[in-house]
Amino acid sequence: MADSEIAAKLRAGYMSFNEGDFDTLLPTIAEDFALHRRLGGLDDGTVVRGRDAFRLYLEPDVFSKMHSEILELREGPGKVLIEAETTAVGAASGLEMTQTSWQVWEHDGDRAHRVTLFADRAAAEEAAGLSG
Repeated sequence: MADSEIAAKLRAGYMSFNEGDFDTLLPTIAEDFALHRRLGGLDDGTVVRGRDAFRLYLEPDVFSKMHSEILELREGPGKVLIEAETTAVGAASGLEMTQTSWQVWEHDGDRAHRVTLFADRAAAEEAAGLSG
């Protein structure tokens, strides 16, 4: 099954991010956008609010380099579930780490209004309405 228009835009945004382009995705992001973290780390509970704040969030800070590969993309009504493997290199340490995570993008068909990041597949699938 082919990606919906918004899923295709999200996929293109990931590819652009990997090339250091943090702006390609922005037209797909609503002004009232919110990013929620459920990854189990120190930043859990952090909410990034607004398109401009999200743009800043994408820029490297503690990592000198990041690459995020989409392993799977599934869609449900008003939601896109992305499984991604992200490799990052620490800016100060030079250490490389790889982590698989899941993102549930909620949208109105034209723009994404929310994304929630998960470290657990089952929790992400449930949030996306794609479990079972």
